[in-house]
Amino acid sequence: MDKVGRFSEIGTTYSSVEEVPSNIGAGEENTGVRMVKIPVPSSQDLTLRWAADHPVFRLAEVYLMLAECHLRLGDPSAAAELINTVRMRAFEGGNDSNPATSENLDLYRIADEWGVEFLGEGRRRTDLIRLGFFTTEKWWDHSPSNSSHLNRFPVPTAALSASNVLEQNPGY
Repeated sequence: MDKVGRFSEIGTTYSSVEEVPSNIGAGEENTGVRMVKIPVPSSQDLTLRWAADHPVFRLAEVYLMLAECHLRLGDPSAAAELINTVRMRAFEGGNDSNPATSENLDLYRIADEWGVEFLGEGRRRTDLIRLGFFTTEKWWDHSPSNSSHLNRFPVPTAALSASNVLEQNPGY
């Protein structure tokens, strides 16, 4: 069974694992896999944090942006080549069982490639909004709302209270 939930509440709130809800809001802080893509400097090496060689923009991001542009401009072959360049480092000996091709490439595949490559890097919402999927598609436990106002966050009440020039974003 693959679930995200509050397993510490088994015996108090829930009597079994089957009763524990599994959705985006039900997980505990320690639920899931820890994502460490870039080594975090130890306390002795704190001067290295945010040093000149700390990655902020990755080459894979450039390749995927170009691939998305090529696809949107009607050149799926060039897009597939760029995507496969990113994917090839993950497949030893070039044994990619699902390479991108001009036949299997569309915006859904692009969304998948962004999601796989940048898992845990905090950009998924932005990518889904740009691709037009955030409010219109089903993903994990999210059902499509088709409410485009959700593509923007509400302006915080504290900010609205601090300035009479600011206005709340529509829909909030």
